[in-house]
Amino acid sequence: LLDMGAWLIQTYPQQWERLRHHRMMELGRIGHGKNAYNGVLSSARLKDYVQHRLGKEYTWSATRLTDQGQCGFRFFAKHLLKLSERKEPEIGMDVLQRGSVLHAILEEVYKTIREQNLSITPQNMEVAHALLDDIGARVLKTAPRDFGFRPTALWEQEKANILQKLHQLIEEDFNPEKDTIAKKLGINGTRTPYRLEASFGFDNNPLWLDLGDDVGEIRLRGKIDRMDIIGDAVVVMDYKSGSTEIKPQEIADGRNYQMLIYLQAARQIAKGYRVAGGFFWHLADVKPKGFVHADDNEEILTSGMTHLTHQISASREGNFAIEPNKPQPNGLCSRYCEFGKLCRHYRGSQEDEE
Repeated sequence: LLDMGAWLIQTYPQQWERLRHHRMMELGRIGHGKNAYNGVLSSARLKDYVQHRLGKEYTWSATRLTDQGQCGFRFFAKHLLKLSERKEPEIGMDVLQRGSVLHAILEEVYKTIREQNLSITPQNMEVAHALLDDIGARVLKTAPRDFGFRPTALWEQEKANILQKLHQLIEEDFNPEKDTIAKKLGINGTRTPYRLEASFGFDNNPLWLDLGDDVGEIRLRGKIDRMDIIGDAVVVMDYKSGSTEIKPQEIADGRNYQMLIYLQAARQIAKGYRVAGGFFWHLADVKPKGFVHADDNEEILTSGMTHLTHQISASREGNFAIEPNKPQPNGLCSRYCEFGKLCRHYRGSQEDEE
C-alpha cells in the first residue's frame, strides 16, 4: 500500500494534491469548529463587505433575527446568499399558502368586527360566526388564484375544514370561560380589536432598537397580525399555523426574537396605551400559547437582548459558524432546515444516526 501510495503521488501529483485538499476541507467542515470551511469568512474583502452590508442601514425583521438566532449559517445562506430550496411542483396548498389563507380570512373578520364597534364578548359571538361564514366563503372562492395554487379534487372538503377550524377559534376567543388571554396577562376589562396587520418600520417611520455601544441601533421592520385593547392595555397576537408552543424561554436563549420585537414595535404603534404583553394563536389546535408579560418578564427580555447583541456583532465580523443554538435530540439544529443539504453538521448528524 505504501508503494502504491508513493506511485500515485509521483504519477498523479495534481490529482493527489486535490484529493488531499478536499480531505482537509471535509475534516474542517465536520469538525464543527470556527474556520473557513464551517461558516466563518476569512477573506478581508468579504468581511468588510458583510460589515458594511449589515451596518446601521440594514433592515432586520423578526424572521431574519430568529433565523440568525437558530443558526448563523442559516441566516447567511437565506438572507445574504439569497438561496432557497428547490421544491417539486405540487397540487393543492402548501403549508405557507394555507397559512396565508387563514391569515387573510382572520384579518378581514376582525377588521369588520372593529369597524362595527363590536367587543369580543359572548353576546357578539353569533355575529362573529356569521361574519366568518360570509368573509370566509368570499376569500376561499378566489383563493387558488389569489394565493397561487391548483385546487385538488378535495378542495371543497378543504374549504369546509378551514372554516371549521376558524369557527373553533371564534368560539375560543369569544367565550369568557375560556378567556385565558385576560387571565394569563392579569388584565380585567372588555376586549376589542385595535389593529390588524399593524406594520412598523416602513416608509418614513423607522423603528430602532438600541443594543448598546458595541452594536448600536438596528433598524426593524415587520407586521403584527393583531392587537387587542383591554382597558388601557394593548395585547399583541401572532397567528401560527402549527401547534408547537414558542415558550418565553426561546427569547431568553436567543433562539426566537419575534415577540420581543413585536412588544417593542407595539410601544411605537399604540401610543397612549400600556403594552401588557403578547402571545401566539396556534391555529392547528386553536390554542393561545407562549404568553410573554411585557413587565414581569424583564429578565427574559434582557437576556434575549444580550444574545441578540452578541449574534449581530458576530455576523458583522463574518462569523456565521454552524453552531446550533438548541440542538435537537438527534443532534440537528431544528426539526427541519431547508439548508440541510449544504450543512455538514446536518448531514453528519444524520450519518451518525444511521
